[in-house]
Amino acid sequence: MIVGNKTIVRALTSEDIPKLVSWRNDPSIQSMLIGWHFPVCVEEELTWLERIRADKNSKRFAIEADTGAYIGNIGLYDINWLDRVSGFGIFIGDPRFRGGGYATDASFALLRFAFHELDLSRLWLTVLTSNDPARKLYEKLGFVPEGILKKHNFRGGAFHDELVMGLLAKDFTYDAPSDN
Repeated sequence: MIVGNKTIVRALTSEDIPKLVSWRNDPSIQSMLIGWHFPVCVEEELTWLERIRADKNSKRFAIEADTGAYIGNIGLYDINWLDRVSGFGIFIGDPRFRGGGYATDASFALLRFAFHELDLSRLWLTVLTSNDPARKLYEKLGFVPEGILKKHNFRGGAFHDELVMGLLAKDFTYDAPSDN
């Protein structure tokens, strides 16, 4: 378990899957994230969970609020242990917990773990250029823009640009960002 001030980053369990399926099938969530575009079912997500548990280069976690509620997912993926770099991603699936600092808290806790405990040197991510809340979160955490992947994502009948952002361990601030 990785403990933040108002969140716990913990292992995903099969009990999380029904809620995760509802989030992954929610068009308002799908429209903001890079990744799946197809409806999913419980069986597919259970298969996904078993696959990622066995993948040494992907560590996906549940985010639990201080209330005990499972509210989203966070993780490291495409981990390159030789070069000490990894992808990073997060989403808050439960709309009641968006905008309350939970994403900031969970992200900061996982970044601290990634840089301090795993000794990673760099994290990177891609985000739709239209996803302003996510971009602002990543900037607050210290991620900086590194480039644009033009028309890299097709959804809703149109191509969209993705922003590539990165954060070096040497630039990570170990003081938690404020919720502002």
